[in-house]
Amino acid sequence: MASGLHISGREDTDLKIFKMIRATVLYYVFSEEVPLRGRIFNMIIGICAVFALLNAFTSPESKVTLAILFAGIVVLCVLTNKTGNYQMGSIIFLAVIGFIFFPFLYITNEGITG
Repeated sequence: MASGLHISGREDTDLKIFKMIRATVLYYVFSEEVPLRGRIFNMIIGICAVFALLNAFTSPESKVTLAILFAGIVVLCVLTNKTGNYQMGSIIFLAVIGFIFFPFLYITNEGITG
């Protein structure tokens, strides 16, 4: 049997996990069951998470900080969707990003001269 046609158990499991993540994201962003406020919140949080991951891959000095930010975004998104309190989730997200995360990155990357 050709190696390209055979799917091992691990690859099959990885494919199932990817499909599950894709279905979850599509549900929380495009489903009519989620209120409009929630879909907008999830879309904005998702875009921020993608940028955090891209920055983590491109800036080696901030990799740990950006990985922590990504994990925090995922936890905040899950908790906000479970409770349905999107306004409080937005306030927490903006406060953490604006008052903790950006100043921390500014200081660790040597400020304006870095």
